[in-house]
Amino acid sequence: MTPSASIPIRVLLLEDSQVDAEVMLGHLRVAGYDVESVCVDREASFVAALEQKFDVILSDYSLPQWDGMAALAEVQRRGLEIPFIIVSGHLGEELAVSTIKAGAADFISKDHLLELPAKIQAALAQFRMRADRNRAVEELRQSEAKFRSYVDNAPVAIFVANRVKQIVDFNKAALELIGCDAATLSAMTTDDLYPLEERRLVFLARQELTAKGWSETEMPILRRDGRRIWVSARTVMLDQERSIGFFTDITARKLAAVERQALEAQYRQAQKMEAIGRLAGGVAHDFNNMLAVIQGYASSLLSEEPLTARQNEALQEITRASERATALTRQLLLFSRKQVLEMVHLQINDAVTGVAKMLGRILGEDVALETRLEANLPMVAADVGMLEQALLNLVVNSRDAMPQGGKLTISTAAVTLDLKQAEQIPDAMPGPCVRLSITDTGAGIAPDVLPRIFEPFFTTKEVGKGTGLGLATVHGIVKQHGGWITVESELKRGTTFHLFFRAVHAAHVPGEAPRPAEVAPTGSETILLVEDEQPLRVLIASVLERCGYQVVSAVSGREALTVWETHRDRVKLLLTDIVMPGGVTGPDLASRLCAQNAALKVIFTSGYAAEAGSKFTLVEGVNFLQKPCHPIKLAQTVRARLDSLDLLNPSAIS
Repeated sequence: MTPSASIPIRVLLLEDSQVDAEVMLGHLRVAGYDVESVCVDREASFVAALEQKFDVILSDYSLPQWDGMAALAEVQRRGLEIPFIIVSGHLGEELAVSTIKAGAADFISKDHLLELPAKIQAALAQFRMRADRNRAVEELRQSEAKFRSYVDNAPVAIFVANRVKQIVDFNKAALELIGCDAATLSAMTTDDLYPLEERRLVFLARQELTAKGWSETEMPILRRDGRRIWVSARTVMLDQERSIGFFTDITARKLAAVERQALEAQYRQAQKMEAIGRLAGGVAHDFNNMLAVIQGYASSLLSEEPLTARQNEALQEITRASERATALTRQLLLFSRKQVLEMVHLQINDAVTGVAKMLGRILGEDVALETRLEANLPMVAADVGMLEQALLNLVVNSRDAMPQGGKLTISTAAVTLDLKQAEQIPDAMPGPCVRLSITDTGAGIAPDVLPRIFEPFFTTKEVGKGTGLGLATVHGIVKQHGGWITVESELKRGTTFHLFFRAVHAAHVPGEAPRPAEVAPTGSETILLVEDEQPLRVLIASVLERCGYQVVSAVSGREALTVWETHRDRVKLLLTDIVMPGGVTGPDLASRLCAQNAALKVIFTSGYAAEAGSKFTLVEGVNFLQKPCHPIKLAQTVRARLDSLDLLNPSAIS
């Protein structure tokens, strides 16, 4: 084959015959090649010539001091990609084949040099094909290396699986996600990635993959350390045999969503509790007003003479029933967490005994209640209602820890802590104290949970089963009383809460709380009475008038301002409800009147002490009367307030 146009070609000739060299070059020129040649006949000159660039090497097989096969080996050793053609005058077929096997592009006998141009053209074409192939292979290798680099450095875990679920390829992120080495992951199937209980979800995802060629879902997977994490998984079919999955760790997002849902649930629960609190406060206000009327008239009738035995007994029963109703209202306020502290000296045993019957109903038939109360305990300073609430919360907590039943023991004991013992207990103080213990035989508390049980909103109960406020409320109540709590718990054995209250020096009088003195103090001063409940207003006015006082009344704060303008020079004391209709509350009224008369004494009344807010310091029996109130206590408080030297008006107590 003759080239269609002059083709430049550089030829390196290894030939010791100048005549043969000229013949070969002549044939190439006749064939249309524009030849540039270098002719050498020794090893050194050949090696030196290899520093240049040639398109083809023509080499005699045999030379006086060297040979063509050695020259071929030198070219290969240098890694030169140049077509090498053996030219020989007496090369047999077997020897010619061996040169091809050794790497020569071709061979030709000197007797057939007319074929040389065609041989060179074929060798150059083969060389170009081989170069193109090698270049394509190298480009493919580089492309695969680049792709592999992208895959290995991708933040998404990538898994390739075959039709029998064997994991056949993966990236570094996949190893990190599963937490294992390459050998372990290579031996796994896709089934090994998922928890057993999630196989249904995996099956549905595979059905979707088969039907659509891709699937996308969120599911949990298992790390090799046993930890369960959540991933967003998108899987695509590569072909009939393989699928590729892209897994993104969304555990943090899932946890955040769970926490957000928990916070939203807590917020809804808090709103519900606030609504219950408002309802409880409203009920307590109205209920206590009615109880005040019942209790007041019953007490007034008891003071009248003569009464038959039957009348006296009936009135005593009415009084006792109203007192029980008052206690019930107090419990309602405790549930709403709106009761202000009213500290008194008491024996903890009395508080336990007072609520034991109610606690038994709360526990139910499956839980046995036992009390072990040490006799002659020291007194403590406490709010009875708050103490009862703390006890109630702990009992409910213990009941929930014993769903299959068990035993609850409430015990008391007098203990004395020395300095060393107190230093080992947070918030503890050395000295004598009373210990109230609640022990159950329930599930116990896990060691990792125990440090957090008093945190607000922390709960291990199911959603909707607890607010996480019960134990936090107990802790707050005990802290308000200057006490401290310790907890002992063992899984599957039960839990004991120890509540410590500091002892106070006070004589204990067993039995019922002391009744007010039978003789009501009297007076002649003018009192401005402001009360929107008509029956209660009439009752209070009647009690005060029987004690000798002059009473002017108003049904609201606004009406009281008008009454004040008429009687301001005579009024010595303002006796007012805290919450009233008309836009002027009791505290507002007191502030206005005291601004006009600094000597005016004030007593607030309410069936719901918390409604006064934090604007005033309310002192029971001094400037505040909780409804319902015994008529004699009313008279005592009014007389004491009128006789007091301090003003104790809103400007002084706000």
